Amino acid sequence: MKKSLLLLLTVMMAAALLVGCQKKTYSLSDYIEYEVEGVDGEGTITAKFNYEAFISDARIPEKYQEDIEDFRIRISQEDGLYNGDKVKLTVRYDRDIEEKINAELTDKSVTITVKGLDEPVEETKAEETSAAEESAIEEAKEESSEASSEEKVESAAEESSEESAASQEESSAQEAAESAVESTPVEEASSESAPEESSAVEEAAAEESAPEEVPEESSEPSPLDGYVKVATELTETVIETMKADADKRIRDREAFDMDAGESLESVYFMESMLLVSNDGTDEPKNAVYVIYRLTAKNPNGDFSWYDCFRYSDLTLDSAGNVSVDLETASGLWQRHIAEDNKRAGYYYYTGYETLEEIREFCQTELGENYSVK
Repeated sequence: MKKSLLLLLTVMMAAALLVGCQKKTYSLSDYIEYEVEGVDGEGTITAKFNYEAFISDARIPEKYQEDIEDFRIRISQEDGLYNGDKVKLTVRYDRDIEEKINAELTDKSVTITVKGLDEPVEETKAEETSAAEESAIEEAKEESSEASSEEKVESAAEESSEESAASQEESSAQEAAESAVESTPVEEASSESAPEESSAVEEAAAEESAPEEVPEESSEPSPLDGYVKVATELTETVIETMKADADKRIRDREAFDMDAGESLESVYFMESMLLVSNDGTDEPKNAVYVIYRLTAKNPNGDFSWYDCFRYSDLTLDSAGNVSVDLETASGLWQRHIAEDNKRAGYYYYTGYETLEEIREFCQTELGENYSVK
């Protein structure tokens, strides 16, 4: 009897240990909270992880609760939203926490459809009427101003006509007086020497009136002096430096962004593009875009898209050496999304789906005051 009781207790203890070792499963998407607000086309989304509820539901020990409070939500697109847009919300956390709390965390991402954004407010009839009245007042002012200007022109023309008539009368009187005076005879010798004297006087006057040669002043330095202004000034060394930096930044970001089942297969350099300020007064003075084609593998298969990094204010010294500050690197990050949504799964990647799209972005990001060189 004692042996049977001992055996029963042993089995019960083993079962309890086995149950204690089994991992519990929690869906993280149940704890993602988000809010969409704004106007259609200019909507914004904010999201957070409800760690208080998760700690309570999963009965997280106090020593691990700080790890749970570090859970953050990555948003595929935060602003410029329209009703009907798809936005992916992904929970980011230290994967070691699963071992610490002996739990399996699933459904780390959720894709939501934007809705509920307000329609853009159109101008009311009252505002339209007010605008029409203001326009009518402005037109009346312009007509009045034009009429006043015409009267001034007519008055000036009359005064000019009277002054011209008076001038003609004075000229006629002067001619009559000159014709009444008899000219004295001039000796031949005097008349012959007159042209020579006149010519000498004219040459002397011409020499006096000739403008003095002024030494050319050095032109003011251009605002672009000391900066790269054409693509031929970019050395192979500096391009390779930017390529290596952009490659590393892209790989680091994708390693952070991709979920289980996704992997980055290749990062292939496509081209670089130099943009320069048209008059040198804009900031930055110049910018080099380094463009890559990326390929990832996900449960749908392979998917390719295009990404880039921008490096600004590249300098050029008198010896032709180019310098680039890698800290000026600016990426697309969450601003543009390529979507692999044509098959069974739905996946987001930072970038553009075609080379033409990313080229257009690079050419226009800084505005119309920049030109491709």
